[in-house]
Amino acid sequence: MPSPRETEFLGVKVLELTYPIQNEIIKWFGIVGEVKITATVPKDGYYVLLLNNLSEHTGTHVDAPVHFSVNGLFINEIPLDRLYGVALVIDARKYISHPNDTITMNELKSWEKSVGVEIPRGSIVLIYTGWANFGGYIVAGVNTGTLQEDGQAFQPMLLNI
Repeated sequence: MPSPRETEFLGVKVLELTYPIQNEIIKWFGIVGEVKITATVPKDGYYVLLLNNLSEHTGTHVDAPVHFSVNGLFINEIPLDRLYGVALVIDARKYISHPNDTITMNELKSWEKSVGVEIPRGSIVLIYTGWANFGGYIVAGVNTGTLQEDGQAFQPMLLNI
């Protein structure tokens, strides 16, 4: 798995966290996607990457709130200032021992207590699961760890944490 790329921008440390699009990337059930480089700059003078039959949920992406809520915004309606900002990073590796593990709301609250921080409403929260250590590239829906509250998967964005 790639390491995050780091740079300075206007005096702020910026991390780029995306995974490369390649054949081994997560694919949803029944989706047979193909990623193929068909031209390169050294050989052809230009670069072409063929993405054939990949799901909209392939790779690092942003889900529009409407994907989870009938009153949510479409991606083109999200104000740009909501797509960047200072983030709180939670190291949750101790809660994950295999790809099907979940992180519970109680575990998140335990983390808050252990570091003496309460996550402010509306915060950008990055949860570091170490999931890439389990292969990283898997069939989605099989070994996709989730966040859980009372036994139900939840979307952190909906909880405004």
